[in-house]
Amino acid sequence: MTEISRNVLVVEDEALIRIAMVKMLQDAGGCVLETGDPDNALSIAISQRPICILLDINLGARKNGIEIAREIRQYYSPNIFITTAYEIEDFCTSEEADSFSKVFSKPLSSGDIEQIVAFCR
Repeated sequence: MTEISRNVLVVEDEALIRIAMVKMLQDAGGCVLETGDPDNALSIAISQRPICILLDINLGARKNGIEIAREIRQYYSPNIFITTAYEIEDFCTSEEADSFSKVFSKPLSSGDIEQIVAFCR
């Protein structure tokens, strides 16, 4: 596995939450890419092809995390982890929710981070 394929992409519009997630992932051994911009998320995912994507559902923008996941999956199939403070069923069907590697409630715990990093090894 090449170095680039071990990347984790964090997509979170709230800067303080994103910074905390990035720090926790780095401390757990993750090589982390990050963005708060949904359009930039697609660009990074396509060009860098991270093996894992940590994607917030409610990005407060034109697209939500579910829509971004759908777009990314048109190009390749990374492990997509959803983070949310909401009910995932408010954003997608239960069948689609089951297609994600895991759905985490915010705030993430150190155990959640360890699970994500384990997928990237």
